[in-house]
Amino acid sequence: MTTIEALQSKQIIAIENGDIAERDALQGQIEALRFKASRAEDFDALAGEVEKRNAHRRRAERIIEKATLQGQAIDEFIDKAKEIESALNALMPTARELVSLNNKTWEQYVTPTQLSAQNPLPQGYLPHDFKAPTLGMKGGQASAVDVGANLYKALNYARGMCLAVERVDLPVFIRPAEGFENLGDAEIPGGTDAEGGIKTAKCIVCQSEHKEAIDRWLADGETTLRQMESRTGISKASISRHAKHGAEDAGK
Repeated sequence: MTTIEALQSKQIIAIENGDIAERDALQGQIEALRFKASRAEDFDALAGEVEKRNAHRRRAERIIEKATLQGQAIDEFIDKAKEIESALNALMPTARELVSLNNKTWEQYVTPTQLSAQNPLPQGYLPHDFKAPTLGMKGGQASAVDVGANLYKALNYARGMCLAVERVDLPVFIRPAEGFENLGDAEIPGGTDAEGGIKTAKCIVCQSEHKEAIDRWLADGETTLRQMESRTGISKASISRHAKHGAEDAGK
């Protein structure tokens, strides 16, 4: 491959020989190479901006996907809460009845303590195996006097919680677009797909006929970016960006 340095070497010889025509012809080739290199750098810089915008789009796609799944989970949760609320609503009449029944469990005042405190009977008048029933809590850790009222309050509270939950769609914080990020409708280059999803442009390598070979070289790790550039004509920067977004896609 002819380089600018090689052409300049020839120019020096041409100048030493007084060959102005050769000097000027070589200068034309040098300027053409410089223009080509400058254009390639410009294209690489623009390709970098394209990849940056595509990275934003891929991130936006992942955010939309996660938000959709989160919304589905919230909707399912609310549906289940409504089922529970409906079941609790059907239980409320029984729960209210339980309060009244709870009062009846102690209104006769027949407990061992009460019998002992209120002029107890002499021995022999009650059956020897007689026991006074009382409503208690397992383990004897708490009084059961108000258990009916507490159950009613708990069920009513749970029903209220089920009724209170709702889906709230909050705005997402975004920063102002800067530089080339702010070009037209960045979200949908070329429109949306049939499902209304975002279309994202492919990178230069993905669009080229050398994609499979480049992917293979990247995988084996034995071929340098410079060698790939020489073989395919695709810049090292473009190949590097392709390798980066390929790793991102593999990690989704």
